[in-house]
Amino acid sequence: MKAFTLTEIIITIVIIAFAIFGILNVSVFYSVQTKGLIELADCQAQLNFAAEDIKLHFMSAASTSETFSPLGEIKTSFKALGENDVYTITPNDISDNVDYTYVVPIAGAAKGCLVRRTGAGSEEILVDARFTPKIEFEYTKNDPPNFMVATITGHTKTRPLGMTSPTNDVVHRVGIRFWFINITI
Repeated sequence: MKAFTLTEIIITIVIIAFAIFGILNVSVFYSVQTKGLIELADCQAQLNFAAEDIKLHFMSAASTSETFSPLGEIKTSFKALGENDVYTITPNDISDNVDYTYVVPIAGAAKGCLVRRTGAGSEEILVDARFTPKIEFEYTKNDPPNFMVATITGHTKTRPLGMTSPTNDVVHRVGIRFWFINITI
């Protein structure tokens, strides 16, 4: 019966240590990737939800007190009078309409979140503060007078491999065409 030498035992321990270290590194890499992809998907879902909500509530707006310069302008909030029930549009009856405002408040319970405020005083959070959302409503010179672009930006903490943005920003742009009003002066 032949016994292992000290050299063979040390070499075996080193090989096993490298194998364990390699497996540990691969599992850490995949867990970080998974966490980053989950965060990215959550951010994209919230930005998409907010963009669709804005389109849905503004497309049938009956009036707005805010206007853009015909030369082009960017605003960080926008308010319009729209249908209370967005699936029942009554353009000749504004008694069932509500003011909608989209903004990122700098104070209050929803500080740092993208919210939709209604004239009744309610607030719905559309994008969590953990994504540090920003919103811009933009009218560009020579665009139709009833069209604007809403840009919603969110920021993720981790960047999964393959994300092409040089920063961790996720940007969603949506064009909004108003049916019944013009938004320029």
